[in-house]
Order: sequence, then C-alpha cells, then structure tokens
Amino acid sequence: MILHEQLLARILKDTKIFLSSGDMITDSFFPNVLDKEIFNNYKINLLNGEGVDLVKISGQCTQADQALLRVSELVSNVDYTLSVQSMLDMVYLKIKQFKIQQFKTAMLDIKETDPDKTLTFINEFIANFDTSGVTIIKSMKDNVDDVMKLVEFNKTNTGLTGIDTGFSKLNKITNGLQGGDLIIVAAETSQGKTSFALNLAQRAGLSDPVYLVTCEMMPTQITSRMLAYDSEISSNHIQTGRLGTDETERLYHFAGQVAQNKLLINGNDNEINKIIASIRVFHATKGIKMVVIDYLQLINSDDKGNKEQQVAKIARRLKNLAKELNIPILLLSQLSRDKQNPYPRLSRLRDSGQIEEAADIVIFIWRPELYNIDYFDFDNSTTAGRAQIIVAKGRNSGTGVFFTNFHQTLTKFTDEIF
Repeated sequence: MILHEQLLARILKDTKIFLSSGDMITDSFFPNVLDKEIFNNYKINLLNGEGVDLVKISGQCTQADQALLRVSELVSNVDYTLSVQSMLDMVYLKIKQFKIQQFKTAMLDIKETDPDKTLTFINEFIANFDTSGVTIIKSMKDNVDDVMKLVEFNKTNTGLTGIDTGFSKLNKITNGLQGGDLIIVAAETSQGKTSFALNLAQRAGLSDPVYLVTCEMMPTQITSRMLAYDSEISSNHIQTGRLGTDETERLYHFAGQVAQNKLLINGNDNEINKIIASIRVFHATKGIKMVVIDYLQLINSDDKGNKEQQVAKIARRLKNLAKELNIPILLLSQLSRDKQNPYPRLSRLRDSGQIEEAADIVIFIWRPELYNIDYFDFDNSTTAGRAQIIVAKGRNSGTGVFFTNFHQTLTKFTDEIF
C-alpha cells in the first residue's frame, strides 16, 4: 500500500495516533473518495465518544459493502516499520506539490486582464494553501518561559516593545503599537482622525515600511500633509501653490526628507477583499510593519446583510489579519453624532457595536473648541489649539487620557511640552 493508505490503516488500528496528532490529519490526505468517507465517519464517531467500530463505520458509508471490504484490506496490510511522523511529512509534502501544480495550471488558464482579480486569486490561494489544520499548543512551561523572556527584555531595553507612536504618553500606555492588535481611531467628522493616524504612520515610516489605504483622500493630499508636518508650511499653501520664496526653498529642503519615508499609499482600493489581498502581498514583498485604513464606513463589501453586519464582519476580518501577520492595523471609524452630548463614547461607534468587540485598542479624539467649548471638563484647562486623546479600551494595555497640541494650519498633532 502507498503512504496515504498506510496512514489511514494505522489510525484505524490505533486511535491514539489520530488523537495525538491534533487536527493535523484531515481528509485532504486521502485522494480516494471512499477513503475520505471512511476517515470522516471514523473521525465523527471517535470525537463523539462513540468509540471505533469498523463495521459500524463502514455501514455509515454511502457504499457500505465496498467500504467494509476496503477497511478489511487496509487493516490487513499494515506496515509497522513506517513511523507515523514520516508518513505525515511525506503525505503532506505530496499534497503541497499537488497544490502548487494546481496553482500553475490555474494561472495558465486565467484569461483575466484585470490585475486586481489576478491578485485576489493569488491571495486566496496563499491564504488557503496550508490546510493541514496543525494546531500548536504550548505547555505552561513554554508559556511561562515566553513571559519571562519578555520581562527580561523589558528590563534590559529602554526602548518600546511595539512601534513608536511619536506621542510620549500614548507610548507609555501602549508600550508602542503591538503586532496582532486592531486599533480603532474614532472621532466625529473634522476632529482630525485622519491627521492623527497619519502622524502615527509618518513616524513609523521613518524606520519601517507602513501601508496606508485611504478611501477618502488622494495620495497627493496625504503627501501634502506630510510635507506640511515636516516643513511647518500650511498644507493649504502647499496644495494651492501660494508660496513665497522662503517657503518654496523650505519646501524643497523638506521634500527630500519626506521622500525617504517608507510609507506606501494606496488611494485606489475601497473593497475589503482587494484591501486584504494587497496587505498580504505587501507584507510578503515589502515587509510592511503596520497598516492604516481610512476609514471603516467607506469600505465596500459584497457580503450579504445590512450595513451594521457588513461593518462588523470587516472589523473581525481585519482583526484576524492583524493577528495572523503579527502587525498592528489602525482602522479609522466615524462616531455617530450626538448634539446633546458630543463627548466620545464607545456606544457611539458608528454602524456596529461589534467594532468594539473586535478592537484591542479604541482611541478617541476630542477637540471641544469645535463646539465653542472653552474649557475641558477633565481639568478645566483651555481647549484652544489642544486635543484630548482618550484611550477608551486597551485589551492588553489599559486605558488613559492625555492632551496634545493641534496645529490647525498644519493639521498636525504634537506632544504638549511644558
């Protein structure tokens, strides 16, 4: 018998082999349709606690008589000289080789001229390539070792464990933006959520590739803001060309500096499948360390359901992607308007209460001067040219509140310096 047949024979004879392999053994290991059915009935009976009765399992198959003959053939020809692990390794290798061949054939057959469709196909193939179902579960000793290594790292390194945000108090709360986290940045319209997120992205892009997907602004508008941040020239002046000689010279000086930033801007895609596909591709090819998406309510989805259900599913998919790629994903979101009490609250996350559930961190931006409020309730300090940044949820970091300066002509947030 060939390898996959020997593997099926061994697990039929010894349930410990299947149970000890976790979820690694699946019906994809067995190309024969009857073998798949025998395996699946075996698995269902075993996991339901019904024990393994090979006659009963055969009787549950579509072709019971043939299944019984097949089971008899398998268990009568077991080769115990083969190790189970070597059989698993070799069978899985053959499956991978078969899938790669399928991919090559499919790529030759694709007649689509739309590169986005081709990219989506490649992304789906990569996402579903490893169907072995391997689940890695560490012992508590391994988990404790991991935590103690982190403790030692934090003791001996003054730097952050995550990506530097550029805001000292936000760094203190989060210890930097952490891989695997979905971070929601939310505010009402015109509060500056795009500017705040771009501040974070531009800072991170000084050292690492960062991917920005903008569903609302053009890449030139984003770049104009970045030039304004560094040159301290009004972004409106930059976009309209109303620059004096000194400003022009200053702009050219900082243009070279901004050009070195590792930020990648996508101003074309607003469909969730394309966005996820591009994130996967740039993570593999460009090594992106962080993603910013502006913003959630402008992302389109072909999933059925109302807007709230679609938004909830998009948030969950992006959370799963952040965890899979081990990078932080910043997702901007609108807040529902509340004229009576405009102060940001988790209940006001627009279109879905499930956004909060998916998020690891929720950050609100509050600029009360836009509502003609002269003093912050928090400490009765002035609101002029200032913003309150509220970390309303921190699954692993905790919550906190701090103030920043907001420079209106530059649309830029900066640390308050006293």
